[in-house]
Parts: sequence; C-alpha cells; structure tokens
Amino acid sequence: MDQIGRVKFPILAEGHTPTEVSTGIIALAPNVQVPFEELSAWLNYPSNAGTPASIEVTVGGTWAKGDIAIITLRSNSRSESVFLKSFKYTAQIGDTPDEVAAGLADAINYTDRGIPFSASVLGAVITITADEADVNFLCEVDVESVTGTLTAGALTPVVVEIGTREQLEKDGIHPESINESTHDLVVLTFTPNAPVPFIDTIAGKPMEVRLYLSAGEGATFVTLLDGL
Repeated sequence: MDQIGRVKFPILAEGHTPTEVSTGIIALAPNVQVPFEELSAWLNYPSNAGTPASIEVTVGGTWAKGDIAIITLRSNSRSESVFLKSFKYTAQIGDTPDEVAAGLADAINYTDRGIPFSASVLGAVITITADEADVNFLCEVDVESVTGTLTAGALTPVVVEIGTREQLEKDGIHPESINESTHDLVVLTFTPNAPVPFIDTIAGKPMEVRLYLSAGEGATFVTLLDGL
C-alpha cells in the first residue's frame, strides 16, 4: 500500500516576502524553500474579514387581529448541523405593517433559543443577518391573512472570510504563532520530486500548500511566480 501524505499543508509567513533565493528556488517562508518547477496552479486570495449573508423581508397590506406572519429560516452552520425554524407573530388590533415587522424581529432576536441569526427593523422592512460570516441560508415567508403581506427580497450572499485569525486556526495554525489580524492566502499545488523533510509527503504526490502572508504580500508573490 502506498504511503498517504497530507492533502493540505498550511504555512504561516508573517512579515516575509517570498523571493527567488537562488535560480529556481523559492523561499515560501524563512525556513521553507522549494524548487519553482514543483509549484503550479497558484491563486492569491486577498485578506477579507468576510460579510455575513443577509436578506430583507417587507411587511405590507392591512393586518387584522389574529392574522399570523411567518418567517422560516434554514441554514447549515459551521458544525454542519442543519438549523430550521419558523418564527411567528400574531397581529393585534390596529397593528400597522411597522408593528408586525417589529414583532417578527423580536421573535427572531429571542436569544434564549440559540438562534444563529439576528434581525433589525426599519419601518416595515426587516433585515435578517446570519451570525456566522461563512454561511448562506434560505428564507421563506407565509401569512395567514386576507390582506396582510410578507415579501422576501433576494439573498445578499456571504462574502467568505479570508486570512482571519479564525480561518488560520481552522487550518491548523497554532494561535500563539499568529501575530497579525489579517493575512493574504496564496494556494499552490506542490508536487515534490523527492521526500520533503518539513512536510509529511512523498515524492510525486501533489498536495495543496496554503501560504498565509501579511496583507498585501500575496499579490507580490503571485507576480513573482507569474514572471518565472
């Protein structure tokens, strides 16, 4: 049976500018040098704090006592468990769309239920935002009313976080090694022609190197590689 090496290998190189230290030899980090010919398919992902997904729901029409407004949210959290829950508000005598919107937002913000969303309201418009910056979600609306309405807009999709401390830790970087809050991420395919001491891999087996550099260094490094 063939030896199996790691699929991914994270490297933290804060304050380091990768260079060609000698002909065809690239210093990915101060203590990591590899032949250029063994690198391929590099991509730079500039640092980004990420933006959670959000959606707007607009309340309209006329609401009578006992009418019910319903918002159902579904998402996959980072734990890969599925969150699915409906939130309801029952209209009272004289409720306006603004008051129905406020009631629905209060239902979503009832924190004792461990809900991975928060809601804000401006007039009759509810903005629902995921608490996690790398999760999209589905939103469905329904009413039990003759003249009251709920309308869900288009989801503003998540902008995935890049180079945050949290991402580095998820990739296996020890927290005490991280000194900067933002990093560029350069992803490369590394196919060594011989066993490499600092990486648990074997010759000829491609692997993904995830190189975390100080913010702004990623583009410089990719420009260097493109020119070789």
